Amino acid sequence: FHWDEALQALVSVEVPASSPFRVALRVANATALILDQAGTEIASLATDGLTIEQLFEWLTRHATSQGATLPKPLDQASDTLPHPCVARQTFDLANRPALDELARYYDNSNGALQAIGDANEHTTPVRTWPHHMDMALLIELDPNPEPGADPETARSVSFGMQPGDAFSAEPYFYSSPWPYPSSPEWPALAGGGTWNTEGFTAAILGASALIAAGDAADQQQALTAFIVSAIEGNRALLED
Repeated sequence: FHWDEALQALVSVEVPASSPFRVALRVANATALILDQAGTEIASLATDGLTIEQLFEWLTRHATSQGATLPKPLDQASDTLPHPCVARQTFDLANRPALDELARYYDNSNGALQAIGDANEHTTPVRTWPHHMDMALLIELDPNPEPGADPETARSVSFGMQPGDAFSAEPYFYSSPWPYPSSPEWPALAGGGTWNTEGFTAAILGASALIAAGDAADQQQALTAFIVSAIEGNRALLED
């Protein structure tokens, strides 16, 4: 998905069909959308009180009406997200302030990540990945590998925002080096960041640490400092 600032929604790539369309999710009210090629809303579904199966039935019906051929029935791609819907329970929008805050995290993170893309060469587009719902980009340090080279050995630095997962119940920003370095001396991080090395390797800035920085201006300053130190630190790790 990419983030659409005007819609305040996560929007999919275009789905091939006789009438191509996109699927979107407006985060603050957990409403699913069907958009035409111009980005105009064709249909919407409020998910409050629905199961994920009911959402998939609705998506299937509208995809078919647009002339799309689905190779297999829609089903959840991952059971790694700690959300009641994964356990086939219903969507619950009772905590609207939390959803509003989550939408702000996506909106603000999109701006920060776009700025990283503008400031660095060889970056991928900013995307949100449906298996973990993290918004991220990749800075490619080996953009022109030798022919036949293993792509898994190409060096890169990722930066992203994870809205919460099995690692952390609160949103956090992360920056990872690839390949993971072995037994390194971890560079200092600014803005309240720390290094995580259990399960995955990344510089981490959690929501609590960011909020502790102060008001909105202070938080922006802390996040910027973390971004610079994390990316520079990961570059240094990969160059050692």
